Amino acid sequence: MEPNEQDKKQKHNQSKSDQVNKKFEAKRKKSTTNMLKQFNLLIIVLVVLSFLVLIFVYSRIISSAASEERLVQMDRAANAITNFYEDTSEKSLWSTNELSVYMSVVAEATGSYLWLYDDTGRLLYINQVPDSAKENIKIGTDNYMYLPKDIIAIDIPEGGINFLGGNFLGLFQDDGNWVTVIRELKNNEGNKVSNLLLAHKIEPVLDSAQYLIEGIFIVFLIAVVLAMVIIVIYTRRISDPIEKLTKAATRVSNGDLSARVDISKYQESRHSYEDDDIMILVKIFNRMVEQIERGNSEQTDFIASISHDLRTPLTSIKGFINAILDGTIPAEKQDHYLGIVQNEVNRLSDLVSDMNSIILLDNDIDPNNFEEFNINETIIETVQGTEILLQEKDIAVQTNIQSGSKAVIVYGDQREISRVIYNLVTNAIKFVPDKEGIISINVDVQGRDIVLITIEDNGPGIAQDKLSHVFDRFYKVDHSRTDRSGSGLGLYICKRILQKHGQSIFAEKSESLGGAKFEFTLPFIRVE
Repeated sequence: MEPNEQDKKQKHNQSKSDQVNKKFEAKRKKSTTNMLKQFNLLIIVLVVLSFLVLIFVYSRIISSAASEERLVQMDRAANAITNFYEDTSEKSLWSTNELSVYMSVVAEATGSYLWLYDDTGRLLYINQVPDSAKENIKIGTDNYMYLPKDIIAIDIPEGGINFLGGNFLGLFQDDGNWVTVIRELKNNEGNKVSNLLLAHKIEPVLDSAQYLIEGIFIVFLIAVVLAMVIIVIYTRRISDPIEKLTKAATRVSNGDLSARVDISKYQESRHSYEDDDIMILVKIFNRMVEQIERGNSEQTDFIASISHDLRTPLTSIKGFINAILDGTIPAEKQDHYLGIVQNEVNRLSDLVSDMNSIILLDNDIDPNNFEEFNINETIIETVQGTEILLQEKDIAVQTNIQSGSKAVIVYGDQREISRVIYNLVTNAIKFVPDKEGIISINVDVQGRDIVLITIEDNGPGIAQDKLSHVFDRFYKVDHSRTDRSGSGLGLYICKRILQKHGQSIFAEKSESLGGAKFEFTLPFIRVE
């Protein structure tokens, strides 16, 4: 493909990618806008419904209070009439103008229909008959009006009877809310003369309701304005970090792992965002992207390190084999160089073994392998396995583990913990000086739950700025890689094994020996 055609294709692909991103961004903004509109509409609907329910409840309360107040007034009026009748009982009830006027005044004052009737239902006195009752009040042959039998059958107790609500046993043929009071009229000798009935229809409390509605409407308008201001502020507070989060996520999806949501603005705000669910989501997103970026960087370093560690011995092997084959290396020296090739092959084998261990450690350690074991005994056996290496450099090992000392029982995978100890000891052997090298191994019980194992040496130690990296994969303190005896995976494997045990490992400068100091913890069970 010609360069110009390739450039055109790249530009076309980039242009197409930009168009897709623009369309996605437009859809995202539209989606965010629609979501906020729906949220605002939902809030407004809830506010309106709340006020409508408030108006309904208040109206019911006012109506109920008015009915009860009217019932109290009518009860007092009925008692006043019965008391007045007892005082005027020497006179004829239906011909006494004074009593008639008094009842008319009472009926007018209470806005009630006032009737007197005898036990046959005949109406002896009527101030008015509502239209809704005319159908049920019949006119007898004596031209008197008569109440229905259901009304006559009512058993009136000593103190009278009150009816609040309803249509009074169907007497009033409408949907009104009636308040009815019935009393017996007795003369001054206690003998019943007739029955008194007061009835009042509770009309909707129009004036009060009107005032209430007008007052609530004004409050409602003010509340809606304030609610809208609060909603706008709150939705901006919500939408701003969401929009930034969406933009950052879009950048990450396009391969930009440097994208982060800047939260400094919210942290400096006088309003606390720390416990806000959205801010927690933003922080989790930032940490997630950071981990992805770190993992991507580690993967790149991992591949680069593997390439270097494989290429170096392979180059040596290739060079020596070619030299042997083409006769550059004479026959009498071939065994020597074949020995070097063998060492390089062994190093490649160790590297592949370590890489396989890392892959296995990425999975959980089988808990079935966890057991109680004596850490002192494990340390002694592991150190004995490095005896040849110790003797080659004439290295002295110091320890607080004495022969026949009490067993310190810990809990874990003994084989894996032995591997940790082996890696740390061989790492120390590699760096301590010949003949004057010292490695110290100590076991200390810390409190009731922890055992601390310390391995330190008198080697050159580790620079302070490199301590935080010694447990990274393929990390070597000597960046020139002149030391080719290690893969840079030993300490990383130690960290991974202890992490799988829920434990920690630390590296620092040894105060007593001057070299490197490694400490790691294990769960303590008991001392035997």
